[in-house]
Amino acid sequence: MSDLIYKRIFEVRILHGYYLDHWYWSADNTPKIFQEYGPEEQAFVLENKYDVRQHFFVEPSESTQKRMKGLKIKWQLTPFGLLVGQEVVRSSGGSYLPRSSISADTRLTFKIRIRDGQLYNRTNHALKPTLPAYYYFSNIQDGNLAKEYPSLSVLPSPFNPERSWEMGEFARDNGVIRMARRSTQDINDLATISFQNWANTADRKALPKTFFYRFDAKYDVNQPVIKAQFTLLSPDGTIVKTIGQEYGAGMHPSGQRLDFQSKDKEAGQIQPLPIADGPYRLDVRINNLLFEQREILLRSDLTENSSVFGLLEIACRATDGDFSLLEADGSLRRRIQNGKASCPVFEIRVPARQTYWRYNFRDKHTMPAQAGPFDGMEYDGETKQLITTNPRRLTLTKERLTLTATSAVHLPTPDRPDLTYERKQYFSELYLSTLKLD
Repeated sequence: MSDLIYKRIFEVRILHGYYLDHWYWSADNTPKIFQEYGPEEQAFVLENKYDVRQHFFVEPSESTQKRMKGLKIKWQLTPFGLLVGQEVVRSSGGSYLPRSSISADTRLTFKIRIRDGQLYNRTNHALKPTLPAYYYFSNIQDGNLAKEYPSLSVLPSPFNPERSWEMGEFARDNGVIRMARRSTQDINDLATISFQNWANTADRKALPKTFFYRFDAKYDVNQPVIKAQFTLLSPDGTIVKTIGQEYGAGMHPSGQRLDFQSKDKEAGQIQPLPIADGPYRLDVRINNLLFEQREILLRSDLTENSSVFGLLEIACRATDGDFSLLEADGSLRRRIQNGKASCPVFEIRVPARQTYWRYNFRDKHTMPAQAGPFDGMEYDGETKQLITTNPRRLTLTKERLTLTATSAVHLPTPDRPDLTYERKQYFSELYLSTLKLD
């Protein structure tokens, strides 16, 4: 037993911005996100402020557990995510070869489950998409959906003015990544951002074989759905199944339940043929017009309304560039990270929810009815609240609010109607008291 050597094959870190962002600030007094920290800052926050096991649980699928047992592969959860290692032998050249050979088509699948019931409230996650799909993260490189190491997320989908975008969703616009500042169909409501390869709606493609398709928010009493058609196609374009439905006048359906467990029964068949697990394309036509085309992944091991956040699928091969686990000779791949040789360390970057912040004032603070406008803030005299003019990330950290302006503001008082204060001085010590989600 003493001769057994286990080495790390790969690591996956689940990095949630709500818990990791804003612990450090830049020189211009701007809070930084985790990806903007230096290596020492990242290490300190991960080791002292974070334990992902409180929020997520990662476990291999049943078939993967059997496969790993045969390949002498072990796994464990860490405060950062998932660590996977394998029994190896050391070559004369110093590299490590798996003791049990891994075939090029071997894939390890893990389910990421939610432990924290409030997680979606803290996550930049569309709550009412048309497809109730789970996230799908993989190291498999697809030329059409190229990823940027170490993030396992694909780029956001191109902006489509025909669909509704929820506040906080990311979209591509001629190579620029934008974020919706409110629920909208207007590109002007999306602001350009510095995108950090976060998990986004384009990553949500894993579905059970029966699910409820929600009609887009634009279909209401003034523009009802009269007819809907859903066509499932294989990757080569072959039609697998078509589901059509017509709705009577005044019905105003919210959506349609779809069943893709089996194909339509053909003449001479006793039972219809089952639909295999795998990738497909779903074409949706509403009122005879093509509404959307979505790449999906049907899985028989998924169910509706479960605690699953997403699937993680890792391919054990040497053909995925920076995301490969093995070298061409079959040895474990090693990367130089922070000056040290390491197995590939992948990241699932979960962004914090974006929302408008509302500040309530403590009793010792007062605000004149005509206060403002301030840089990045507006004062609502009726509710006595300061409201951010743009969405901001939710964060676990307690942030000081400093209001600044380039000129003085007239703040009359009963005894000194001509008294004037500098805004920066007057409001420099306000702190977040109450937060309301919009």
